[in-house]
Amino acid sequence: MKLKFLFILILSSIIQQANAQTGCLSGGGNLYTFNSGSYLSRPMYDWNGNVSDPNRISNAASVRCLRILPTPNSCYIKYPRTVNTNCTGAAGSDATYCYDAATLYNYSALPCPLDMNLTLLILPIIAYGFIFIRRRIKIDLI
Repeated sequence: MKLKFLFILILSSIIQQANAQTGCLSGGGNLYTFNSGSYLSRPMYDWNGNVSDPNRISNAASVRCLRILPTPNSCYIKYPRTVNTNCTGAAGSDATYCYDAATLYNYSALPCPLDMNLTLLILPIIAYGFIFIRRRIKIDLI
Protein backbone atom coordinates (compact mmCIF):
# COMPACT_ATOMS: atom_id res chain seq x y z
CA MET A 1 0.00 0.00 0.00
CA LYS A 2 2.81 2.43 0.88
CA LEU A 3 4.61 1.64 -2.38
CA LYS A 4 1.45 2.36 -4.37
CA PHE A 5 1.00 5.71 -2.59
CA LEU A 6 4.64 6.64 -3.23
CA PHE A 7 4.30 5.76 -6.91
CA ILE A 8 1.18 7.94 -7.27
CA LEU A 9 2.87 10.82 -5.45
CA ILE A 10 5.93 10.71 -7.72
CA LEU A 11 3.80 10.39 -10.84
CA SER A 12 1.61 13.36 -9.90
CA SER A 13 4.65 15.57 -9.24
CA ILE A 14 6.10 14.66 -12.64
CA ILE A 15 2.82 15.46 -14.36
CA GLN A 16 2.53 18.81 -12.57
CA GLN A 17 6.05 19.79 -13.60
CA ALA A 18 5.32 18.77 -17.18
CA ASN A 19 2.57 21.41 -17.34
CA ALA A 20 5.01 24.30 -16.88
CA GLN A 21 5.22 26.61 -19.90
CA THR A 22 7.39 29.54 -20.88
CA GLY A 23 6.06 32.92 -21.92
CA CYS A 24 7.16 36.52 -22.39
CA LEU A 25 5.72 39.12 -19.99
CA SER A 26 5.53 42.67 -21.30
CA GLY A 27 5.89 45.81 -19.23
CA GLY A 28 2.13 46.26 -19.49
CA GLY A 29 1.52 42.95 -17.69
CA ASN A 30 0.43 40.90 -20.71
CA LEU A 31 1.84 37.38 -21.08
CA TYR A 32 2.57 36.16 -24.62
CA THR A 33 2.73 32.40 -25.07
CA PHE A 34 3.50 31.66 -28.74
CA ASN A 35 7.25 31.21 -29.25
CA SER A 36 8.02 31.76 -32.92
CA GLY A 37 11.81 31.61 -32.93
CA SER A 38 14.47 34.08 -31.86
CA TYR A 39 15.45 37.71 -32.34
CA LEU A 40 18.93 38.97 -31.42
CA SER A 41 19.63 35.50 -29.98
CA ARG A 42 16.72 35.77 -27.51
CA PRO A 43 13.38 33.95 -27.62
CA MET A 44 10.76 35.79 -29.65
CA TYR A 45 7.01 35.61 -28.97
CA ASP A 46 4.44 36.62 -31.57
CA TRP A 47 1.37 38.77 -31.07
CA ASN A 48 -0.94 39.33 -34.03
CA GLY A 49 -2.04 42.75 -32.73
CA ASN A 50 -5.56 41.56 -31.88
CA VAL A 51 -6.67 42.13 -28.28
CA SER A 52 -8.49 38.78 -28.28
CA ASP A 53 -5.46 36.80 -29.49
CA PRO A 54 -5.54 33.37 -27.74
CA ASN A 55 -1.75 33.50 -27.35
CA ARG A 56 -1.97 36.62 -25.16
CA ILE A 57 -3.05 36.60 -21.52
CA SER A 58 -4.11 40.11 -20.55
CA ASN A 59 -3.08 41.35 -17.10
CA ALA A 60 -1.57 37.94 -16.29
CA ALA A 61 -0.74 38.79 -12.66
CA SER A 62 -4.45 39.05 -11.82
CA VAL A 63 -5.45 35.72 -13.40
CA ARG A 64 -6.51 33.25 -10.72
CA CYS A 65 -5.02 29.77 -10.72
CA LEU A 66 -1.97 30.84 -12.77
CA ARG A 67 1.50 30.83 -11.23
CA ILE A 68 4.00 33.13 -12.96
CA LEU A 69 7.68 32.82 -12.02
CA PRO A 70 10.33 35.13 -13.50
CA THR A 71 13.54 33.84 -15.05
CA PRO A 72 16.77 35.87 -15.32
CA ASN A 73 16.44 35.88 -19.12
CA SER A 74 14.96 38.39 -21.49
CA CYS A 75 12.83 37.89 -24.59
CA TYR A 76 11.20 39.89 -27.38
CA ILE A 77 7.57 40.38 -28.35
CA LYS A 78 6.99 40.72 -32.09
CA TYR A 79 3.87 42.56 -33.25
CA PRO A 80 2.71 44.23 -36.49
CA ARG A 81 3.51 47.88 -37.20
CA THR A 82 -0.24 48.49 -37.55
CA VAL A 83 -0.45 48.41 -33.72
CA ASN A 84 2.33 50.99 -33.25
CA THR A 85 3.18 52.63 -36.58
CA ASN A 86 6.34 54.36 -35.32
CA CYS A 87 7.43 51.42 -33.09
CA THR A 88 7.68 53.96 -30.26
CA GLY A 89 9.58 52.45 -27.34
CA ALA A 90 10.39 49.31 -29.31
CA ALA A 91 13.78 47.65 -29.01
CA GLY A 92 13.92 47.19 -32.76
CA SER A 93 11.87 47.14 -35.95
CA ASP A 94 11.82 46.19 -39.58
CA ALA A 95 9.49 47.06 -42.45
CA THR A 96 6.47 45.20 -41.03
CA TYR A 97 7.10 44.39 -37.34
CA CYS A 98 8.12 46.00 -34.04
CA TYR A 99 10.08 44.12 -31.37
CA ASP A 100 9.61 44.98 -27.68
CA ALA A 101 12.07 43.80 -25.04
CA ALA A 102 10.42 41.92 -22.16
CA THR A 103 11.14 39.33 -19.45
CA LEU A 104 10.96 35.58 -19.89
CA TYR A 105 8.64 33.88 -17.37
CA ASN A 106 7.66 30.33 -16.53
CA TYR A 107 3.96 29.84 -15.89
CA SER A 108 1.77 26.92 -14.93
CA ALA A 109 -1.76 26.23 -13.83
CA LEU A 110 -2.40 25.97 -10.11
CA PRO A 111 -5.14 23.92 -8.50
CA CYS A 112 -7.99 26.37 -8.05
CA PRO A 113 -9.62 26.72 -4.63
CA LEU A 114 -12.82 25.32 -6.09
CA ASP A 115 -10.99 22.14 -7.14
CA MET A 116 -9.48 21.70 -3.70
CA ASN A 117 -12.78 22.30 -1.85
CA LEU A 118 -15.05 20.36 -4.16
CA THR A 119 -15.60 17.56 -1.63
CA LEU A 120 -16.64 20.12 0.97
CA LEU A 121 -19.21 21.47 -1.46
CA ILE A 122 -20.56 18.04 -2.41
CA LEU A 123 -20.88 16.59 1.13
CA PRO A 124 -23.78 18.87 2.21
CA ILE A 125 -25.63 18.05 -0.99
CA ILE A 126 -25.19 14.32 -0.37
CA ALA A 127 -26.33 14.71 3.26
CA TYR A 128 -29.40 16.69 2.19
CA GLY A 129 -30.25 14.05 -0.43
CA PHE A 130 -29.82 11.25 2.11
CA ILE A 131 -32.14 12.99 4.61
CA PHE A 132 -34.70 13.73 1.89
CA ILE A 133 -34.79 10.11 0.69
CA ARG A 134 -34.92 8.75 4.23
CA ARG A 135 -37.90 10.98 5.11
CA ARG A 136 -39.62 9.96 1.88
CA ILE A 137 -39.22 6.26 2.74
CA LYS A 138 -40.65 6.77 6.26
CA ILE A 139 -43.69 8.58 4.86
CA ASP A 140 -44.35 5.82 2.31
CA LEU A 141 -44.09 3.10 4.99
CA ILE A 142 -46.70 4.72 7.23
